[in-house]
Amino acid sequence: VWKYLVDLDKRFPLTLKYAPAIPPVLFPLFVYLGIDFFDNLYGQYMAQNNIFLDSDDLIEVKAADTFIPPCNCSACENKSNFASAKEWLAFHNQNFSELMIRKIQYAINQGTLRDLVKKYVLIDPASTALLRIADLDQECNLLDKYNPSIKKNTLFLTTNSDYIRPEIKMFHKRVKERFIIPEWTKIVLLIPCSARKPYSVSKSHKIMSSAIKNALKGKRHSLLELIITSPLGVVPRFLEQVYPAGMYDIPVTGNWSELEQDIVEDLLIAVFSQLSADVPIISYLAEPEKSIISNFSKKYPSYNIHILDLQESEISEDSL
Repeated sequence: VWKYLVDLDKRFPLTLKYAPAIPPVLFPLFVYLGIDFFDNLYGQYMAQNNIFLDSDDLIEVKAADTFIPPCNCSACENKSNFASAKEWLAFHNQNFSELMIRKIQYAINQGTLRDLVKKYVLIDPASTALLRIADLDQECNLLDKYNPSIKKNTLFLTTNSDYIRPEIKMFHKRVKERFIIPEWTKIVLLIPCSARKPYSVSKSHKIMSSAIKNALKGKRHSLLELIITSPLGVVPRFLEQVYPAGMYDIPVTGNWSELEQDIVEDLLIAVFSQLSADVPIISYLAEPEKSIISNFSKKYPSYNIHILDLQESEISEDSL
C-alpha cells in the first residue's frame, strides 16, 4: 500500500487523490499519507451485513430491537423510526464516516493530525505496520511534504513510534547536517533536559546557568552547552527554542531504551566530529544519562570526555 501511495504521489503530485471503500477509522491515516477524499461504500456494505461502525470495534447487531447503540447520532437517537435495521445502520454508518471527517478537519486545523492517526492505528496491527513503514522510509519524502516543520502546539511523544515520526527525524537530520559548532568554542558541557520547555526558563536550567555565568564571567561565549534528552537526542542550547525542541513532552520513566541511546550516540558523533582533540567535553549528568555518556566514552575513547561523578542532583549546591 505504501509503495502504491508513493508511486501515486510521484505520478500525480498536484492531483486530488481518492481512496474507495476505506473503513472510516482509517480515514485519518490515509489523509496523513496523502489521500484527499473518501466515499461511504464501506459503511453501506457493513450496514447490509448488520455491522455497526464504532471507533473501537465493528459491532454485529443480532437483534436491533434490543440493541442499545453506544452512540447518540441522529440515526441512533431515532432508531425506532427506521423501516429496518439495515436502513438504520446505513444512516448511522454514514454519520460515523462524516464524524471522522470532521475530526480530521479539526485535527488539521489544530496541527494534531498525527496524534489523531496514532489514536486509531493502535487498534489495528496492519495500520500500525503501514504507518511504521512510512515513517522508516529513508528514500521518500512524502511524509515530510505533508508535515509542517513548525507548529504552535506541544508535541506529545508517548510511544516508541513517536521517536521515528517525521518531525523528530527532521530535527535529527538538521542537527547532523546543519549544526556547526562555533569556532570560538573552547569547552563543551553536557547537561540534562528539563520538564519545562524551553529548557532555559526551567528552574534547574536557571540555576545551572547562573553557576556557569559566575564561573566563566565574560568567557561564557567559549562554552557550548548540549542538552541530552529523549527522543531528540542532543539539543544545542542555540536550538532550544526551535520546534520541536521548544515544545515537546514525554513520559519520564528513568529508563532509556536501546533506540533512545542509539539516537544520542548518533548525534553526539555528528557534533563531536567537528571538535579538535584538545577541546574538553564535560558530562554534567546524573543517572541514567551519566551511564549513557560513560558507555559512549568507552566506545569512542578518542573524544576528550570528562565524566563528573555527581553524588547528588545536578542543581544541588555541592554539584554546582
